[in-house]
Amino acid sequence: MNQPYRMIAKTFEGLEGVLAAELQSLGALNIQELRRAVSFEGDLKLMYEANLWLRTAINVLKPIASFKCDSEQELYDGVYAIKWYEVFDVGKTFTIDTVLVNSKITHSQFATYKVKDAIVDQFRYYFNQRPDVGRQDSDIFIHAYVANGQCEISLNSSGIPLFKRGYRQGGHLAPINEVLAAGLIKLSGWDMKSNFIDPMCGSGTLLVEAALMAYNFPPSYLRKDFSFMTWTNYDPTIWRELLGEINDKQVDFEHQIIGGDISERNLEYARQIINTIKFHKDIELKVLDITNHKAPESDIKGWVVTNPPYGLRLKSQDLNYLYSQIGDAFKHNFIGYSAWVISSDMDALKSVGLKTSKKLPIFNGPLECRLNNYELYEGSKELKTEETEPTEATVEETFSKTNNPLLFNLYVSDVDYREEEAGNNEAIQPDEYIVRGTRGGNNDFKSGGPRKYDNDRDSRPKRNFGDSERPRSNYDSRKPYGERSSDRGDKPSYGDRKPFGER
Repeated sequence: MNQPYRMIAKTFEGLEGVLAAELQSLGALNIQELRRAVSFEGDLKLMYEANLWLRTAINVLKPIASFKCDSEQELYDGVYAIKWYEVFDVGKTFTIDTVLVNSKITHSQFATYKVKDAIVDQFRYYFNQRPDVGRQDSDIFIHAYVANGQCEISLNSSGIPLFKRGYRQGGHLAPINEVLAAGLIKLSGWDMKSNFIDPMCGSGTLLVEAALMAYNFPPSYLRKDFSFMTWTNYDPTIWRELLGEINDKQVDFEHQIIGGDISERNLEYARQIINTIKFHKDIELKVLDITNHKAPESDIKGWVVTNPPYGLRLKSQDLNYLYSQIGDAFKHNFIGYSAWVISSDMDALKSVGLKTSKKLPIFNGPLECRLNNYELYEGSKELKTEETEPTEATVEETFSKTNNPLLFNLYVSDVDYREEEAGNNEAIQPDEYIVRGTRGGNNDFKSGGPRKYDNDRDSRPKRNFGDSERPRSNYDSRKPYGERSSDRGDKPSYGDRKPFGER
């Protein structure tokens, strides 16, 4: 491995431990759990792997510079000092996300303009040209974080968030975020050697994420674009090697993944997604009320993981009655299963009427939720374990794991949901920080949401990822930029530049 450098993967609050375990499995070094983020070290290949394989990361940031910043001029000078012509080409578009926390600079949008001016002025000085500033469809995503007189500049290697898997078609009113869905499954401890059931599956996100895990497909294998592909040090050879390893990592799954919903319309959305990702032979859908949904008659038990309505975007005539029906269905129809329910309505959760063996705090966007576990032992309709309240570490305890002040003032990704006309799962994703337990700062900046992305399979036991019937990534084998000459005196030309990671 080449000389490792620091990176930061962002996630939902409550999934830090799961994300840290994923990074450890990829071989990351110096892993540190933060709040809504995990810091780690690795090389270029690991950064590519993180974007391809991490199921519970929203994006992966690569810090490239840090400097003192107490004024707009110091911000401009510090950004101008970075050799941006070694990072990306003048023909690329870029966007900037700026966050101010306890800063003498009092206006985040003005700070964004200063960062933009510094980058544009440098390109114009060296090449008489300037890159354009884009929005949701930019090539380069730059993150500027100013806090306590210090600024850190990072590149977002993912570009659009990693929960944009590429399989969602839109249409469902309140789909669960893909990263959160994967996190719930991992938190539930599903062993992938038993059945998986979501009796209130909606558009089927939990089912698809479970299938991706069960067969060990990378969550982002349908995506064609990542921001790191526009960087000057992009290595297509490494990327092709990673794609070539996918076939060897696939595993067999011999059990059942079943979804149910009372709405035929919801299941039609689910079918569209399942067909897009070619899992229609692996996932069974049933039009059923949860009270009529029964586990398969088999000695093989499994997990029930579901995301019922919270009474916010999806209305229920009587939410407490609905949750009591969930509890009754668990007691009578899923004996022997481990059942998991996430909700932000704590009173409704009490109506489930079963004792909980675990209560895990987690955030669904801005909503503080609980993920409750009910162990449905055979021979009993009541849970036998004691009900315990979870203990939550304070922010000070969380950050005491690191002495790095920049890591103490860590990255935070509050994900606020925005309902679109199509009902698609879109998020406004500001990069905010938590400083000593205080959210945001004097200017929390929230930018627009990320851009959109846009037959039968062979039988088991093993799939061929290269099969023409399986969706393919079709990544370009991009060539390095050509050598260019410059007659601008001692000013560097594109042919002079080196990969920015080797400065």
